[in-house]
This record gives sequence, structure tokens and C-alpha cells, in this order.
Amino acid sequence: MFFIDLNLKIDKSNRNSWAETIDWIFNDNKFENYKWKKKGVNKVARYTNKIKKLDYIKKDNFIIKKANEINTTTAKDLNLYIEMNSGNSIARDLLRHIRNGIAHGNASIRNNYLEIKDYKDDKHTQQTAYIWIPLDYLIKMKDIYINIENQKM
Repeated sequence: MFFIDLNLKIDKSNRNSWAETIDWIFNDNKFENYKWKKKGVNKVARYTNKIKKLDYIKKDNFIIKKANEINTTTAKDLNLYIEMNSGNSIARDLLRHIRNGIAHGNASIRNNYLEIKDYKDDKHTQQTAYIWIPLDYLIKMKDIYINIENQKM
């Protein structure tokens, strides 16, 4: 259903960009060491910092925790809301939650917003992420990623 909704929402002139973005989201080789890691250079942290500077992202609507409960009650009253469990890397975990939500059928599009839920298992016993972002943020996140990946270390 997600891909049908996406096809209906996007501008036809922007389809190539969306195809590239979806390919990027499902690419398991993001943050490859030879492009992203060199002694003294942390491109992943640079990417995380750029993501945090996107419009609407603030401390009260970008919540990172290792708790078992995800609170989504106020999300749709905001322009953006991300609450997720994170282990080592906020950037990696955010993209993993987005990919998992889409891949497991827990993503929907409402009024040009992407709503994603990610769970620890297929039984949905423990929610690990709730993401409510403007639809175009996926393309912005990919563009930031590519820009940083192409920077020389």
C-alpha cells in the first residue's frame, strides 16, 4: 500500500528522484567503511548533525532512547516527530527504522507526511520507533548522505 500511496502523492516529474531514494533506503551498503571511515574523520557523525539541522527538528520532537515504550500521542500535532530506540549510531538507526517500517508494511502516507512504525519482532509486541516526517525528508536525507559520502576525507 505504501508504494501505491507514494505513487499517487509524488509529482510525476520527480519520479526518478523517488526511485533513487527508495533504492538508497533499501541499500544495505550505506556507510561503507572505505567511504565513511578514516582515522580522525567521522562522516557518520557529520551526517547525523546535518539531519538534526533539518527544519522542525528540535529536542522535544527528536527523541532517542533505549526504553521499551514509544509515546506517539502528540506526533500528528507536530510538523515532525521521531521517537526511536538507538544503539550505536543515530543516523544508522534512523535509516534502519525507516527501511524496516517500509519493508514490513508499517509505513503509510497521510497528507504528504510519512508515518512509520518499527517493531522488535513480527508480532508487534515491542515498538522500537515511531517516525512522522514530511514526505520530502526522505529525499533530503538521501541528498545529504550523498553529499557527505562524496566529500574527500
